[in-house]
Amino acid sequence: MWRNVFLRWIESFAQWVVHLANPSGLGKVHREHGWRVWAETQPAKSVGAEKARYTRLEKQFRQELKRAWERVNVADPSSLRQFEKWFKRRLQEYQAESFIIAKRVRGDYTPLSEQELKYLHGKYSEQMKYFRRFMMDVRSGRGRMNYALRLDLYAKDLWGIYQSAYWRGQVYTVGRRYLWKLSDAEHCEDCVKRAAESKAKGGYTWEELEQLGLPGEGKTRCLNNCKCTIVEVRERHYVPRSFRSLPNRKIQSYAELTEVNLADVPRCGQHDT
Repeated sequence: MWRNVFLRWIESFAQWVVHLANPSGLGKVHREHGWRVWAETQPAKSVGAEKARYTRLEKQFRQELKRAWERVNVADPSSLRQFEKWFKRRLQEYQAESFIIAKRVRGDYTPLSEQELKYLHGKYSEQMKYFRRFMMDVRSGRGRMNYALRLDLYAKDLWGIYQSAYWRGQVYTVGRRYLWKLSDAEHCEDCVKRAAESKAKGGYTWEELEQLGLPGEGKTRCLNNCKCTIVEVRERHYVPRSFRSLPNRKIQSYAELTEVNLADVPRCGQHDT
C-alpha cells in the first residue's frame, strides 16, 4: 500500500527534476524509470558542490516555511487548509532532495531502491503525524512553543535524513569505528555523553551506532535540532570518505534567517507558482 501511494508522488517529483535537467522535455517519465532518467541527465558535480547544495537547501526550506507561515491567517479556515496542502507537498520534495544529495555525495547515482523508498515514506509519515498535531494546536489555540519555531524544526529534520542516506549507504562497515563529533554549539546531555564515550572507546561500531541512532534522527534529547556529525576513525592506511563528505552546517537561529541568492541551485518545486 505504502509503495503505490509513494510511487505516485515519486513519478510526479521525477518529472519535475527531469524538466530542470532538460527543459526541452523527455516525454512522460514512468515511475519505474523516473529516477534512472534523472540520474543519467544530471551533470556530475563535485563533492564540494553537493555539500554546499545541501547547506543551501536546508536554509531555503527554513526561509520558505517562515515566509509561508507569515501569510497564514489562523482565524481563516481556508487559509489554514491552503497552508496544509502546500506543506504536505513541500515536505515530500525537500526530504527526497536531501536524501538524493547525500547519495550523490557518496558517489551513488543509482535509482532509489525499495528500501530507500520505504525509509523516505516512513520519515514523511512520521513528520506528518507531528504536523497534524501541530495544526490541531493552531486551530484550538493550544501549545506552549511558538508556532513559527515549531515549523522551523521540520526543516532542521532534513539533517537526519541526509546523514541517514549517506551513512546507511556505506558498503564497508565491518570493522570500522565511528566518532560522535560535537560542533561549535550548545549540546544536550546525550550528545555530550556520546561524544565522550565514542572517543574513550576508540569509536562506536556500526552496530552500536545504528542502535543509538545517527545525529538528527530524533534519538537524543535535542531531537532533530542536533548539530552533531559522525566521523569515521582514521586508520594508518585508510582515509575515510567522511573527512570530505560532511556539509558545513552552522545553523542560524530562526530570527537570523535572511534572504539568500539561490539562482545557481536547482530549487525544489521551482515550477510551482
